[in-house]
Amino acid sequence: MPKNRRSFFKKTAMASVAGVAAIPTLVQAQGMTNWLCVVVDTVDELSSDLHSASDTVVVKDVDRGGIFVYDVTQAEINNGGTVFNGWVRQYDGAIDAEWFGIRQDKEDNSPEFALLSQAIDNGDTVELKHIYKCNNKSISLQNVENITVMGNGGILSSLREYVMRFHDCKNITVKDISISTVFDNVWHDRDENDKQYFNVGGIIFYGCHNSSVSNIKMSQVPGTGICAWNGFDTSVENSYFENMGGNCFSSTETNDGDKPPVSRGFKFHNNIVKGCYDSFVGTHTTEDISIVGNLLYKVGTNPKHQVNTGYGLDIPGGSNCTITGNTIIGNNRYNSSGGIAIHVHNYLGVTAKNVTITGNTFKEVNGVFVREQASLVTISHNTFDHCKTAIKVSDVTMLDIANNTILGGEKGIDAWAGNVMKRITIHFNHIYNTSTSSIEIGPHVEETVLSNNITRGAKNQISHEGDPKLIANIFETA
Repeated sequence: MPKNRRSFFKKTAMASVAGVAAIPTLVQAQGMTNWLCVVVDTVDELSSDLHSASDTVVVKDVDRGGIFVYDVTQAEINNGGTVFNGWVRQYDGAIDAEWFGIRQDKEDNSPEFALLSQAIDNGDTVELKHIYKCNNKSISLQNVENITVMGNGGILSSLREYVMRFHDCKNITVKDISISTVFDNVWHDRDENDKQYFNVGGIIFYGCHNSSVSNIKMSQVPGTGICAWNGFDTSVENSYFENMGGNCFSSTETNDGDKPPVSRGFKFHNNIVKGCYDSFVGTHTTEDISIVGNLLYKVGTNPKHQVNTGYGLDIPGGSNCTITGNTIIGNNRYNSSGGIAIHVHNYLGVTAKNVTITGNTFKEVNGVFVREQASLVTISHNTFDHCKTAIKVSDVTMLDIANNTILGGEKGIDAWAGNVMKRITIHFNHIYNTSTSSIEIGPHVEETVLSNNITRGAKNQISHEGDPKLIANIFETA
């Protein structure tokens, strides 16, 4: 959309227009000569024939009003919000969504959001002042840059697709809004055979560069909250998610031909998630991942969710990944330790590698599971509090488990299963009061070193077949 945001009569006083009826009124601006201003009640009165009276119109409507200047080159344009038959709205700053007829008391603002989306151009900021109902996609953009969506409002949706969509865009910011759906029970209502319903999600970035989501609240979304498919540098920070039916934040998960697509630059920092059916984060075939400082609860408000055995942080085929400073809390209320806090594994032929898991706290979940030829994984300086199995590995290469504290639960470190197990080091770990075993080393583990570990209180402190190298460990049975 061509831009024309001239300031109108800056630093001059307008004559009073109070009490003007529907009949257009002519007002001369103070200090100006040969300039007349037409005053009308609503934007519906902005027609091209008004230009014969003046090139400037004031619309009094509280929600959609403003100052409009006539531009003959846009005489055939009416986008429903900023241009009406050549009359171009004069404004600085954000586009108010309500200029397009969007209202908080409407049952469905889908047509008006479609008009708004068509009017958004490079560099625009869009403001959502209230919570608006929408039965279809709200803001949907393609091939635009430097867009911000913000405000004190948001979207309440009942649609069966994504609430907000950005396709092949650059430098997109969504902040300070809320997104929710009318589906109260996202676990009970979720039908994995109904793909249209299953894909109901919050925000999708497809093929986008430099996408940022911050300070938002998202709740009761049956599918994935935020998707970053085939994209680069997507971040979600300082946001709150509650009762999500799918992943909160997910990257590419579809295979395109012989090679899976890869997303790069994936950041999930300082968020709170309470209740998630599937995973908090799913980083399918993603490179350069940072998951830092999040508080993640597997506890939701629905008992059906509590027996779910999904993953907390899923790293399928992810590489160059740092997971640090997170707290992941499972479920004690329903007496279940189901689910895996962090799952590192291969995906569609892509190897998970260069993964560092450090400084995290796990409580009442299965802790960290590493499988399927994943390589170059470090698990260090974490605390596992009454986790069913704290650390489990199988078919891995070059794995380092160091300086972890494991308190209670059933098993400490389980490296028993798997046919390809090479170069595993387990050192300086403290494992206390696990009910079944502290450390298990299976027959296929090669080049394994256990050094300076302290285990106390388990029935079996160490079980092994094969020939692990044991150096300066303290094994004390119950």
